[in-house]
Amino acid sequence: MADDQASISSAPRADPRRLRINQQLRKLVGPGPAAFYRDACALLDDPARLLSTTHLVGHLVREIESALRAVLTPVASTSQASTGSAGASKGNGHRLNILAILSALGIDTTDPVAQKWLDEAGTYQERAHRRDLTEPAPVTDPFAQFFSDFEGILDYVLNRMEANFAAVFVTLDALAGKSPATEADVRFLLNSVPRGFVALGRFFDTITDPSWLPLLRDKAVFSTPPPPEPHEDGTVTFTQWPVMRYLVKLAPEHPDSVIEIVRDLPATSNVMVNAAIVDVARALPVSKAAELLPRLLATLDSPYRMGFPVRLAELVGRFAAEGDLSSAMNLARELLSFEAPAEDHDDVSSEMTRSLREPRLRVDEHVHADILQRQMPQLVTAAGAPAVELLADLLEAAIVVSCSDAMIEAREDFSSVWRREIAPEGLSQDIGMKGRLASSLRDAVVVQVNAVPDELRNIVELLEARQWSIFRRLALHLLVLFGSRDLALVEARLGSQELFDNSQVRPEYDRLLAAHFTALGEDTRTAILAMIERGRNVDDHVEWIKSVHGRDPTAEELRAYVEVWQLERLAPIADRLPEDWRTRYAQLLATYGPPASGPPGVGGGFVLDRSPTTAEELAALDVDELILYLKEFEPSGDFLGPSRRVESQGVVYEQVS
Repeated sequence: MADDQASISSAPRADPRRLRINQQLRKLVGPGPAAFYRDACALLDDPARLLSTTHLVGHLVREIESALRAVLTPVASTSQASTGSAGASKGNGHRLNILAILSALGIDTTDPVAQKWLDEAGTYQERAHRRDLTEPAPVTDPFAQFFSDFEGILDYVLNRMEANFAAVFVTLDALAGKSPATEADVRFLLNSVPRGFVALGRFFDTITDPSWLPLLRDKAVFSTPPPPEPHEDGTVTFTQWPVMRYLVKLAPEHPDSVIEIVRDLPATSNVMVNAAIVDVARALPVSKAAELLPRLLATLDSPYRMGFPVRLAELVGRFAAEGDLSSAMNLARELLSFEAPAEDHDDVSSEMTRSLREPRLRVDEHVHADILQRQMPQLVTAAGAPAVELLADLLEAAIVVSCSDAMIEAREDFSSVWRREIAPEGLSQDIGMKGRLASSLRDAVVVQVNAVPDELRNIVELLEARQWSIFRRLALHLLVLFGSRDLALVEARLGSQELFDNSQVRPEYDRLLAAHFTALGEDTRTAILAMIERGRNVDDHVEWIKSVHGRDPTAEELRAYVEVWQLERLAPIADRLPEDWRTRYAQLLATYGPPASGPPGVGGGFVLDRSPTTAEELAALDVDELILYLKEFEPSGDFLGPSRRVESQGVVYEQVS
């Protein structure tokens, strides 16, 4: 549907009066007459487009004028028209109707606008009909003047109508008080009450009698929700639909009738209407609200999903609390679902970068997070394993839509990039949808194992069956917490060379090792220390040094590379090591210092250049010697060797000072 204001303001002869009339017609009379007015303007602004322009505009003018009188007639009375209405006895019904309206609005009959309206009484009908079989009359200056005069009447009368709108409320309140309502009352509502938001809002806010419901339904009042109104600047206006307020009020006591009406409402992209549909469901008894689930889910198919999803999400917890787990699961699945990320035509430097892409949510990001934090715990508590499966399905689907075909085939999700640690006390923040889903699934499996301890093995195997590293990490985290219940599960994973070498699962592997190392069997502890003793493969490191420095690494560099790694692998169990290994760890610690905090081997970072001198050596120099030393020093060029960079020596200078 074209925007009301855009269609007028874009006309060649647009002026503020047209915009004002259109707004007032829509607000005070109804969208139908406002549409007639816009079409009449469009026809007259391009009079050569159609041969029958005068005939069509005549029809439109008649309909607009008739609608205006229809909504003003209830506030006018014959007694008002009889005061000072000269010549009224000679007028016809149309003229008498105008006189009564003028009197009710406080417009004197001597007013030029009043005179023009009275003079045209009876002519609107004539202009709308053909006189014979000859060609329609062309658009002439007199006809253009007739339409301009009509616009003047509309502008003036609508302005006075707005100033006296309280009289309309009196009529509306009297109508709303009818009990029971009749077909005649409904006809009056549809034909003689302004169709604007203000008037209808007043009426439907006031009525409470259920006798209106079947009468309004039979007249198809609920069949045409107002559509969104797009604007030329790209914005969209969403009009409220006051009739929905009546349904919300009746929902608790008359659920079946209300459900029947709402279930049959046509699909709409109007956010205000979809929000009202959700409010109806929230007002229904929970056992009845489930009957509206298909219609509720249809609201999420709209391209506009602002505001109402957060209210819709409340039903997840309410369904779960009432034991309607099927409805709760279906609603949660749709609210948390997503689409593939938009195609990025820029060059993706690596699959690791690609893994950071986020799916497009169906609801606002904050609503999505709120559902995971507030509604899903209730659902997990009530539903158990099926809710855990739901979260796992969503997380895996989010990973898949972010991956290339090669990543999917290799089950490579680079989870260490977008989720540094699984533990809530770790370094991770729930940044992005996949991170939030991982947290929700982490908490869900903990709740499930606490509720059903015998489920530990099943849940670990369920997670690992999905093969992606994030699920393996979640399984390891679960064993950190509950591994003492089934040490066989722990031993199998800590003794696995594949898991030991997998950098993606390293943070959780190390936590599991620290938590249960002393409880492991002697053979498993020996096997783990043997894997550390063998060291790490240096081939990739050798190639890296060649590519960066253009030379082979020295034996000392390779030894340091392996020993720093061994230091890091021993750190989680440093206080639990056998005596010989404890001595070895102390030697590594003295040589290389404490290992970096946080999960090793993941993420990015930097290494400061080494200062070529110690604080003690610099302190022994006087000022002249220090200046000469800084001028003449030349670095060796060795990998991680001393550097001339001021930054590399800044800490040492600070220590000396």
